[in-house]
Amino acid sequence: MSVAFLAASLFALFCLWLNPVGYVGAGADDERYLAVARCWVEAGTPCLPDDHWGTRWPVIAPAAAALALLGDSRAALGIGASLSWGLALFGIAALATRWFGWRAGVAALLALAATPVFTTFALTPNPNVTELAFQLLALTAVTIAWRDGSARWAFAGGLLAALAMATRNTSILVLGAGALAWLFLDPTRRRPLLWAVPGLALGLGAEMLVYALATGDPFYRYALALSHTGIPSAELPEGFDTSQSPLFNPAYIAAWRREAGVEIWWPIDGWLNLIAGGRLGPLLLTAALGGLLLRRTLAPEARATLARAMAATLLVVLLLTWGLAVDPKARMFLGLAALAALAHGAFVAARGRGRIEPLAIGLLGLHLLLGLGTILNFPHSRDGEAAARSWIAAHGDDIEMAESAKSYLTFVPSARDLPLQGAGRPMLVALTANACAEVIYDDPRYGPTASVVADARQSATSTARLCLFRYADDYWTRARGSEGG
Repeated sequence: MSVAFLAASLFALFCLWLNPVGYVGAGADDERYLAVARCWVEAGTPCLPDDHWGTRWPVIAPAAAALALLGDSRAALGIGASLSWGLALFGIAALATRWFGWRAGVAALLALAATPVFTTFALTPNPNVTELAFQLLALTAVTIAWRDGSARWAFAGGLLAALAMATRNTSILVLGAGALAWLFLDPTRRRPLLWAVPGLALGLGAEMLVYALATGDPFYRYALALSHTGIPSAELPEGFDTSQSPLFNPAYIAAWRREAGVEIWWPIDGWLNLIAGGRLGPLLLTAALGGLLLRRTLAPEARATLARAMAATLLVVLLLTWGLAVDPKARMFLGLAALAALAHGAFVAARGRGRIEPLAIGLLGLHLLLGLGTILNFPHSRDGEAAARSWIAAHGDDIEMAESAKSYLTFVPSARDLPLQGAGRPMLVALTANACAEVIYDDPRYGPTASVVADARQSATSTARLCLFRYADDYWTRARGSEGG
């Protein structure tokens, strides 16, 4: 058993080694978490947040600690962020083992580790993996409390649930689903689980006390969370009215950019794009196929446990998609990933006719192969950073930086001191969504601007490029003349 878990853990590390994506920046949310972590390091104390990103201290604290101890680098940030990834893998293995046996724990760990939307976020600060980690650990603690009648473990489960809530308020839906499930448990055994309530209250109350002392408002973070939809998003159409509430709002649900490009009917487009996308779809499809073909191999108790987990997860997904109208990207639905990983574990652990069902192994193996392929080809910044270093070494005094490129290259020390675009230098480093040659880096006021000097492909399958442009010889003369006129 221990050898199997060791092998599964080494496989998870292999998934990470295959393409350690890490920090992205250039407008991605990890740019905001890095900025707050740097603020903590510079101030020597947590900084008072002014937006909802800054309130997610379980995401920020490990990153800030790693930067403070190891220096401001991509590697340090990755080490801090990877703690949540490791905890989530431990949580899924522990939960699957408690529910279906150690073989299920091994299989679930393998399945989650090979899920691209999970492992590609492993080395950069994000709430997706952190929230999932605390949810899984809380559910494991409550499972132990249920089986052992332990008030202590229930209390610990409540504290862990509070950490999930501190990471992202969407965990309130998981808490609601858990409370609903409690009503259907055996009344003679469920009473110790009520100790989770004071554990939750203690965790949430401590955070509220800190905000009350710092701002006078114990609900400070919740006010920031409720106002976050007013922040413009590139995932919504230009001119979209973000002043309206997203709650049960079809306008938001219909307007989000479709991750996989599937647009059929707005109420179901979000789910269709989850299935069609390579970051989560293969895991969901192989687990669903296993459910159709292998459910009869499960013992009645295992089948009932999986059915209850599915009902609770689907309720949360429905409320996330239609109730909170969240952007239906794969990263927001790691709960579905966990459910699918648990299902794979249950099917592998089920012993039809005294042996492991080969189909269960085959479906898990198919997911692993597809997941590894997507992880390998996921866009990263390593090639871009290497190219930028060489460009700056050759042309440093002539280069200025587009703002997104400067964020993207924040861990390249030689790029930090270069001026932003508009400084009047003859060359520009910019991050583009397409091949550099396809980009007309034009300013409509001044006419043709630049030619391509060099580019850096971001991954084997990505169209994104880091580009080095040279402005037209008379560009700045024309630009300044236009401004003067």
